[in-house]
Amino acid sequence: MPFVDVEGLRTFYESKGKGQPLLLIHGSACTHSIWRRQLDYFGQRCYVIAVDLMGHGKSEIAISPSQISIRQYMEFVNNFLEALNIQKATLIGHSLGGAISIEFCLNLPDKVECLGLVNTGAKLGVNPELLSMLRKDFRKALTAGLETILCKSEEADEIRRLITEEMLKRKPAVGLADFEACNMFDSRETLSQIRKPTLIIGGTEDLLTPRWFQRYLHQKIANSKLRTIDGVGHFPMIEKPEKFNAILFEFLEKYIGLPRYLQ
Repeated sequence: MPFVDVEGLRTFYESKGKGQPLLLIHGSACTHSIWRRQLDYFGQRCYVIAVDLMGHGKSEIAISPSQISIRQYMEFVNNFLEALNIQKATLIGHSLGGAISIEFCLNLPDKVECLGLVNTGAKLGVNPELLSMLRKDFRKALTAGLETILCKSEEADEIRRLITEEMLKRKPAVGLADFEACNMFDSRETLSQIRKPTLIIGGTEDLLTPRWFQRYLHQKIANSKLRTIDGVGHFPMIEKPEKFNAILFEFLEKYIGLPRYLQ
């Protein structure tokens, strides 16, 4: 599992396959590990990369968490791609990662092939009560908050446990900074400038980024497709990976010619 130097910082990522680059960007307080099933599936069809954002997982960070913003993350992603000598990629972002992907596409459109926006929105205002709880006791609030963002099922109970364990490994200052960055993000004024083929995915049970968030994205991004997965909350790539992968594959097959047969 490799590291790469990004602006003097050791940055961790995992990659599989070869061909057209597909960059997977995780959400708040997560790491590349949320994309495990996508790395395995798409790594047989293209060059898929899942990165730990700065300060997450094994990636270093130089700035104070209080300085973290969507813009800072966008610049990090750009520097990361340059470090890998990737000139153009398809970006797939989940939640916070979706906001980063939107910001990237608006500012560096020539470096984007296609866009995938997963359980995210044009404006990611965090529920004030939840944000207040996160500021007071990040770990306690995070554990309680996950009860509302994953669907209610036997499978979801195990998924919730695994995601909670992973997210609680983050330093509270970094995890909180992610939610603060989301709370400040607002692309509504410029969103319609996106012209790249865009896939928007949401879950019917997601209370953190509900379905109208995805409908708004679809209305504002001209060349977009909207798909909703029944019975999942905020982590469809983990909750129903086969369905998620099939939807993403169908989109990538059409727009970047992703091969149907394994390499």
